[in-house]
Amino acid sequence: MSAALSREPDEPPGCGLSGDAEQGIPQGLYVTLPAEELTLEGFAADGRADTMAPGPLLAMVLGAVAGENGEGLAGLSDDQLIGFLSGTGRMASRLAWARMAALAEFASRPRRQDFAADEVASAFGLNWMSAAGEIEYARTVARRLPVTFAALAAGKIDPNHVRIIEDVTSILSDEDAAAADEILAEAAQTSTYARLRRAATRLVLRLDPGAVRKRKEKARREARVRAFREESGNAGISGREMPSVEVLASMQHVEDRARALRESGVPGTWEELKVRATLDLLQERDSRPPPGSGSSTTATPATWSPPPPGTRPPGGA
Repeated sequence: MSAALSREPDEPPGCGLSGDAEQGIPQGLYVTLPAEELTLEGFAADGRADTMAPGPLLAMVLGAVAGENGEGLAGLSDDQLIGFLSGTGRMASRLAWARMAALAEFASRPRRQDFAADEVASAFGLNWMSAAGEIEYARTVARRLPVTFAALAAGKIDPNHVRIIEDVTSILSDEDAAAADEILAEAAQTSTYARLRRAATRLVLRLDPGAVRKRKEKARREARVRAFREESGNAGISGREMPSVEVLASMQHVEDRARALRESGVPGTWEELKVRATLDLLQERDSRPPPGSGSSTTATPATWSPPPPGTRPPGGA
């Protein structure tokens, strides 16, 4: 494999138009590949193209194989198509690294530090909070997890691996995060997201036994309940970082009420009844029909009260 800049042999690098350019060949960087670099067999497991590091060469090979409109993909075998997908994954990791590195660099420049989020938000149509969050994340990873960041650049892990490692180690000191960095960057290369999170959590506990307690206390200070609009036009309610015991008790209470609704004849699937039960409890109302009136779905004024401790509501089992 070779690369050469189109210029006369005696011209120093960076000079103007070469003799070739004057003859109609544009000046630029030309890459010559051995024929085997572009064979479809190279995309099979462990083939040359399947293991190529992410960068301009891999991008060119992927583009040449896919064709302008993707027509080349039909000629790939199953193994070759998996190899092609592997290459696109490595390129995606490289591009994610490039964006993070550029954001971190932009925000580190003295004249940009105070207004970096404003400028990024304006340039790319983001809201300020999104831009500021992305910048802070990029700077944090680059500073605290350099080995993980380098693995992303090399296409050995993907952005989700990085997000998991940063999230789980965020409670650690810089010193402990540095100790975890190399171990987790290596583990991420052969781990599913779930396995990586479990491994990272175990490592964090080993480095700082009080980490779980500190994480829980920190998160609890950020507890919140919010309403939001669904894409469908409906709405939702979410509660985050609430005490575990109280959440479990609250869900049991919702299910108890849903059973009572079902046994009283209110129609609907189990999930629909849980939704109605939740809204009943939040609004202190009762959707069960009055005794002897038949099934109804109309909410009535609050008449339902929780059962005494240790008992089940009507119809509960």
